[in-house]
Amino acid sequence: MGHLPGCSPAEVTTGDIGHLIKTSCFSFPAPGVLGNLGRNLFHMPAFRDLDFSVFKNQNLRGEKLKMQFRAEMFNILNNTNLTAQTFTNTFTGTGA
Repeated sequence: MGHLPGCSPAEVTTGDIGHLIKTSCFSFPAPGVLGNLGRNLFHMPAFRDLDFSVFKNQNLRGEKLKMQFRAEMFNILNNTNLTAQTFTNTFTGTGA
């Protein structure tokens, strides 16, 4: 892929995951030619999730019986993540 000059792909911020990348700013390079895109050009919305767990293993009657006490908490900070982390964006290569 190649970046078209004078076009900013970061201008689109509609909140819809299918419109996070402005595909009209990119075109396919000619066959046999490498594109000029750098690494990490696209950034997705942040995904925040904090999980916490505590385990305690206890031996009962020597080594024959074992018991595990477990406490787990998911999404402790109660952050809302409204978009998925993976999506498929269609790209025609015509700049449309």
